[in-house]
Amino acid sequence: MTAAGAAQAHRTMMRTGAVFRVVTVLHVAASVVALAAGGRLRAPVLAIAVAALVEGVLVIRVFLAARRPPQLFAAWDVVFCAGALVTGAAVHDGAGADPWKFLFPYVISSAILVGATFRRARDAAAAGGLLVAAYLGSVLALRPGRDAVDLDLITFVGVTAAMWAVAREIRRWAAALDAATDEAVARQAELSAAQERNRFHRELHDHVLQTLETLARGRFLADDRMRGHVARQAFRLRRLVESGLAPDAAPGGLAGALVAVVEEHLGTGLSVDLQTGRLRHPVAPETAEALAAAVGEALTNVRKHSGVERAVVQAVSTADEVTVTVLDRGAGFDPAAVASGLGLRESVRGRVAGVGGTVRVDSAVGEGTCVVLTVPLRAAQALRTGEAVA
Repeated sequence: MTAAGAAQAHRTMMRTGAVFRVVTVLHVAASVVALAAGGRLRAPVLAIAVAALVEGVLVIRVFLAARRPPQLFAAWDVVFCAGALVTGAAVHDGAGADPWKFLFPYVISSAILVGATFRRARDAAAAGGLLVAAYLGSVLALRPGRDAVDLDLITFVGVTAAMWAVAREIRRWAAALDAATDEAVARQAELSAAQERNRFHRELHDHVLQTLETLARGRFLADDRMRGHVARQAFRLRRLVESGLAPDAAPGGLAGALVAVVEEHLGTGLSVDLQTGRLRHPVAPETAEALAAAVGEALTNVRKHSGVERAVVQAVSTADEVTVTVLDRGAGFDPAAVASGLGLRESVRGRVAGVGGTVRVDSAVGEGTCVVLTVPLRAAQALRTGEAVA
């Protein structure tokens, strides 16, 4: 599974937090220089500033190098900043340098790190709450009379919430991008595989299959059993090429029953073009068995009486009915003259009528024969359950 988008989102958030911390570290450094130049830098303030500079540089390095969100380190940064706020408020006497001038923006950058690092809202709220508690404790206990407390609280809460919401959306977009990339890669792999199969199938069709079918139809093989064997192998290969099935994947239902019937007749010297690609609705087993048996008898008639060695069997299903057609371009006959024949009457019409279907025979002398077997699926269902058909 691809995770490039998630990784990029992580790097973006960590770099964003590091950039904010760089700005505040520079602000601390500039404040120290200004206080020293004005002669107002006292030892406690300098100690706090040095600690902030060291911790800030460490935070920057960790966030730039982290491969995963450094939540533990972000939690440590919150603890450090909360302690720095309290310490800064304690050392300020109201007359000398005020460390809060550089600590306040430094702590705001910690709130930004919290929003960028913690994935769960409750974790971000807990970390941000510690900063708010440290701020309120410092103001109420150590810096009485400070103005704009409400605005400062809005800043703490707003910065943390806004950064967390932005980080969440960026991660969501990254996850969606990764999912789309995975899907595109999978589709490309499927397309490449399909193209390779198609190329392989074309090679089989243009060379091996054509050779086998020529051998099966011609007189190159004197042994009838060998010719029948070659015909069966050619039939199986054609179904493999045209349907894209795996060699050991046998179709089920009516399609499977028709395949079995056709293979039986291939050994007799009859070539059959079986078309089952339009069977898109399930057919009951008894209906499939009856239709397959009727098709077998129709193919026997083609072999015996048509004078040709090729027939076409086509099966189509809709939501209402299934139709199987057996067609040959042979000698044909007068249907009225042979309608009472045992094979047509019992093996074809009788089997199909037994599952609620009908048989239509279209033929004329010299025009070939078309046998159409139709079974309404609702009628077949009624026969299975014993219900009356409306």
